[in-house]
Amino acid sequence: MPFQTYLPRPPLSSFIAYFWSYTGKNPPRSRRLTLPDGSIDLVIDLYDRKTRIHNRYDRETTLASSIISGPHTDYYITDSSSERSMIGVHIKPGSAGTLLKLPSIALKDRHVSLDDLWGIAATDLRDELLYSGTVEERFRILEKYFLLRSDWSRSPHSAVQFAIASFQRPQHPESITNMVAQMNMSAKRFIQVFKDEVGLTPKRFSRLMRFQKTVRLIRQSNDIDWADLAMSCDYYDQSHFIKEFQSFSGLTPTEYLAIESLHPNHIPLTI
Repeated sequence: MPFQTYLPRPPLSSFIAYFWSYTGKNPPRSRRLTLPDGSIDLVIDLYDRKTRIHNRYDRETTLASSIISGPHTDYYITDSSSERSMIGVHIKPGSAGTLLKLPSIALKDRHVSLDDLWGIAATDLRDELLYSGTVEERFRILEKYFLLRSDWSRSPHSAVQFAIASFQRPQHPESITNMVAQMNMSAKRFIQVFKDEVGLTPKRFSRLMRFQKTVRLIRQSNDIDWADLAMSCDYYDQSHFIKEFQSFSGLTPTEYLAIESLHPNHIPLTI
C-alpha cells in the first residue's frame, strides 16, 4: 500500500491526529496542494531530497528533507519528485506546546527545517526511521519518540481546547461572543491565548473550520447543489462561498471537485 496511516495510543492521541507513510511514484513535474486546516505537519523525506515549497504568490522556498510546516492561513504547493518515500505526523491544532515545546504562533505560515528545530536529534530520528524494516516499525519509532520527547507538564489551555472543539463541531458551532461569555477571561485575553496556542486568531480558525467542512461535503457528495452547500455551511450566499473557497485553496469549488475526482483518498491532492 503506497499510503498508510496509524492512529497513536493515548496520551498522544489527544495531540496527534495520525502518523502517515507514503512510498510510490508521482507523475512527472507534479505538485502537491496542501489546504489549510489549522494543524501542524512534520514531514521526513527518507530519500533525503530537498523540499521546494511555493506560496500563493508563487514564491519558492527550498528546505532540507525534514521539515515542520506550521499552521497556515492559506494553501501552499510542494513540488513532488517522481519517486518518494516519506513519513509524517499530522499534529492537531493547539498541540505544539506539548509536542514541540514552543507556541504555535512561532510557526505560523512558516516551514522550518527539523534540523534547525531539533538539532542532532532530527538526524538521529531520520536515521532510525531509514534503517527500520517496515512501515509499522517506523510508526512505532515515531510514537516512542514523541512519548519520550514531549513536555507533558505543558497542557493546552482549557479555554482554547473548548473553543477548538466548538469550532470543529459539524453543526452550529458556538459564536466567539458566546464562547467568551462562558469563560472566566476577557475577550482580549482569550484571543491572545488562542493565537499563542493555535497560531491563528479565533476568527480565522473558525473560517478555516467552515472551509474544511465544505471540503468534506464535496468529497462525500456525488451530485452537489452549490447553493444548498453554501447555505448548509453558513455562508451568506453562493458568491461569498466561492470567494472564501478560492481564498483558502486557490481554486474554485468546481475546479477543486474536478481534481478531487481524479485523486480520491490522495492526501494531499496532486495538481
